[in-house]
Amino acid sequence: MLAIDAVEVRYAASPKIKLPSVKLAAGEHCLLLGPSGCGKTTLLHVAAGLLKPESGSVRVADTDLTSIAGTALDRFRGRNIGIVFQRLHLIPSLTILQNLTAAQYCAGLPIDPAAARAALARLGIENKADRFPAQLSQGQAQRASIARAIVNGPQLILADEPTSALDDANAMLVLDLLVQQAQACNAVLLIATHDARTKYAIDLRIDLGAAS
Repeated sequence: MLAIDAVEVRYAASPKIKLPSVKLAAGEHCLLLGPSGCGKTTLLHVAAGLLKPESGSVRVADTDLTSIAGTALDRFRGRNIGIVFQRLHLIPSLTILQNLTAAQYCAGLPIDPAAARAALARLGIENKADRFPAQLSQGQAQRASIARAIVNGPQLILADEPTSALDDANAMLVLDLLVQQAQACNAVLLIATHDARTKYAIDLRIDLGAAS
């Protein structure tokens, strides 16, 4: 479950930004639509606990993220929230398998290479487990990033512009993969995008409108 209510955030000396209320039940999938600069990434960062609001509440799986901080927040995020960033942020010095086991370690979970390989297999790239990120194609790296996001069985999956750098065929494939993996975890899926190709891929949509 994800519930964002009456949240306001501020960057440095800028005016406060009021975010829309969001309430999604376990297993629901939603597109967060709008042009660049309209606040989509800000909302995702708040949902992930990466940005602390000045006011309001952010609840993930019945935990208010504004009530925890530091290591406790990091562990909670690692165990309950999977994030697919626009820039994939795979650790270049680690193999793909090690990137996934690092996600387990950072969440305070037992290192389980078998579970990591299973996540890669679900995305069709188990044969790339011992490759380094630079050795993957863009599409393979995107799949590896999704595998890392779902390896700990999260209750919330957040994806920031996951199709923006992909051609039509791969864009639809990545959307399908995100939906499939969210269904497998019975997770909330929230995808921020300004990509018109994705607009009707998921029925539930939140439109943030024009950039401010």
